[in-house]
Amino acid sequence: MEQKNNKYYSYISEYYAANPTKFEKRKNNVKPMLYYGLAVVAVIIVIFPGFIPVAGWLVRTVGVIAVLICLLAAYLSNFDY
Repeated sequence: MEQKNNKYYSYISEYYAANPTKFEKRKNNVKPMLYYGLAVVAVIIVIFPGFIPVAGWLVRTVGVIAVLICLLAAYLSNFDY
């Protein structure tokens, strides 16, 4: 009898990496630049909260959260399968 190798992957990216003939790893240049641009806009809003007519502490808090999210998204969107 023939033994089959049933390997169950924990993550879909492991499956993609194990089968390079079916899937190719691509570098995405547009998404990170978009997220870096949004992070720059959020930093400008943090520095100058007067652009938005809401309480300054609220604008700065939302701006800092937006900077963190945009930088994380830019880092994670560099490579796609």
